[in-house]
Amino acid sequence: MIVLDNVGIEYTRGKPVINGLSYTMNGGEIHGIVGSNGVGKTTLLHALSGLLPFKGSIMHDGLTLRNVAFLQADPYFYPHLLGAEYLGFFQALNPKSHIHYRTLNKLFELPLDQKMYVEHYSTGMKKKLALMAVILQDRDVIILDEPFNGIDLVSNILISKLLKSLSQKGNTIIITSHILSVLTDISHSVLWLHHGNVYRTYKREQFKNIETEIIELELADKSHILNEIILT
Repeated sequence: MIVLDNVGIEYTRGKPVINGLSYTMNGGEIHGIVGSNGVGKTTLLHALSGLLPFKGSIMHDGLTLRNVAFLQADPYFYPHLLGAEYLGFFQALNPKSHIHYRTLNKLFELPLDQKMYVEHYSTGMKKKLALMAVILQDRDVIILDEPFNGIDLVSNILISKLLKSLSQKGNTIIITSHILSVLTDISHSVLWLHHGNVYRTYKREQFKNIETEIIELELADKSHILNEIILT
């Protein structure tokens, strides 16, 4: 179980991005996070991953959250690096891993051994490569920031099935995505982040309400602008 207690994050003093957020995530489940651009989703993931200082506490089964693997929305790769070299590094860090990167690549079919540097991969290929590296770390908690962006339809389905399998094994997965249908397909719960705090939470039986309620709130003060544009 991951417990966030009164978590606060500021980039500028007196202007919190995350403001007193408290939330509990059950272990071995997939937890989605939704919200408009700029509400603090990525900031929250950075705090969960240990990349940002924060006020309050984030605990995992009573201890400080540490055993985390994090996929950033725009993963960085060193130039002149082959795919096999990149994954081989993570494999070497975890030699007892139950899975080899070449087995994972049977799913994603990346040109790991070709003389093609990762910097020349497409956006989707880079995202799949980085996701494979995250899985190879074999951590209890997996945090994914927009893992489906730039990914083709078949790979989207494969990644969804893979994440479901990992949660069934006991991994806790925290994921953001603007593709709401994907989140509701794989998640056990969804947190709606609004103005840096929990606006609403949903369990699976409540997912049918998410889209309607988000549209009602987020578009309520924009409707008159839309009408003005349409009538102009």
